[in-house]
Amino acid sequence: MKTKKLYDEAPECFSFESEVVSCAPISPDTLSIELASTAFFPEAGGQSADIGRLGDFEVVDVQIHEDDRIIHLCRFNDQDTLPVPGTLLQGTIDHRRRLELMRQHTGEHMFSGLVYRTYGGHNVGFHLSDHICTMDYDNPLSDAQVESIETRVNELIQENRPIHAYYPDESDLEAMDYRCKGELKGPIRIVEIEGVDTCACCAPHVLNTGEVGLLKVLEAKSYKGGVRLTIVCGMKAFAELSRRARLLSEAAASLSSHFEDLPNRVQELKEERALLRGKNQQLQQQLLEASIAQIPASSRHALFFVEEADDKAVRETINHQMTLRDGCCGVFIGSDEAGYRFILGSAAIDLQKTASILREDYHAKCGGQKTMIQGQIPLSQRECEALFTSL
Repeated sequence: MKTKKLYDEAPECFSFESEVVSCAPISPDTLSIELASTAFFPEAGGQSADIGRLGDFEVVDVQIHEDDRIIHLCRFNDQDTLPVPGTLLQGTIDHRRRLELMRQHTGEHMFSGLVYRTYGGHNVGFHLSDHICTMDYDNPLSDAQVESIETRVNELIQENRPIHAYYPDESDLEAMDYRCKGELKGPIRIVEIEGVDTCACCAPHVLNTGEVGLLKVLEAKSYKGGVRLTIVCGMKAFAELSRRARLLSEAAASLSSHFEDLPNRVQELKEERALLRGKNQQLQQQLLEASIAQIPASSRHALFFVEEADDKAVRETINHQMTLRDGCCGVFIGSDEAGYRFILGSAAIDLQKTASILREDYHAKCGGQKTMIQGQIPLSQRECEALFTSL
C-alpha cells in the first residue's frame, strides 16, 4: 500500500495526524513506523530527510521504498509502549529545518533553470543537507556567468513569482520542455517557477520565490569537465554573509587597514614575505655551507643534522658541496624521536642504488636521480652516521 504524500499538496504542512499501518523494532534502539499518510519528506532527490516527532517518538530519518511506502525511523527503548496498527499518531515536523531546506532547494531550481535557459547547461548532480547545498553542471561557467545568474536569481526573488507543483497528465507531459536528471518511472511531479524553470522533482518547495529570501554563491570550482557550485539561501545566506563580513572587519583591523584595502594590503604582505623568505634562504645556505665546510676534508661523506631548514637552501648547498668530496653530501632535517627527512647529493656515487638499499634494509621512503635523492628515514643521527660510514 503506497503512503499518501501530504507534502506533495501542502509543502508547508508541518503538523498532521495519520493512522499507523505497521510498527516494529529494527534494532535495540530504532523503531520503524509506517503511516497511511505523512507530511515527512523522505531522503530523495538529493535532499536530506525531515526530522521531528511521531507521538512520543523522535523521528531521526525517513526513507522511501521502491513501492512508494515511506518508513519513519524513530528512537525508542524497550520500556516504550509501541503503537499498534490502526492507532492515530500526531506527526510534527521540525518546521524551521524544513523551511530552510525548501528555500535552498527552490534556490537551486531557480539557478539551474537559468543555467539551462541561458547557457544550455544541465544540472547533473545535487546534494542538499543541513550543512551544504551543491550543484554540479555539465558545462563550465565563467566567474562572470555565475555572477550574472546569481544576480538574476536575486532579482526574481524580489519579484516574488508563484511556484506550482503538480502531476500533469501524459499528453501534457509529452508536450512539456522540462528538466530531469534521468529516466523517471511512475507519475512525474513537475515543479514550475513561472518564466524561470520547469523541472521534475519530488521534493517540497516554497510557494513563492520571495520566500527564498536571498541566494549567494559561496564557491565555484571545476568538476568533471563542468563546474560545482556551493550556494546558500535565506537565513543561512544572511548568517554566512554576516560571518564573512565580521571576519573581513577583524582582518582589516588587525592590519590597521580598511576592509576595501585588504587585497592591496595582502599583496604587500605576500611580497614582503617573498623578500624575507629569499633572504632567509640565503642566510640558511650560508650557515649550512659554513657548517658543512667544517667537516674534515678527509671524511668521505659530509652529513649535517639540523632541526629545521629550507629545502631550497639545502639543495643549493648540496649542489655546491657534493662536488668537493668523493662520497656524498647530505642534510638531515628532524630529530632522533621523530626521524629525519633528508636530501643527499653526490657527483661520484650512484644514489639510486643507495636509495634502493635504504628502502630495502632500513625502511626508508626515498627516491630521486643518480646525483640527488630525498626522502625520510626512521633512524637516529648516530645510526645514520654509522650507516653511511659503512656504505
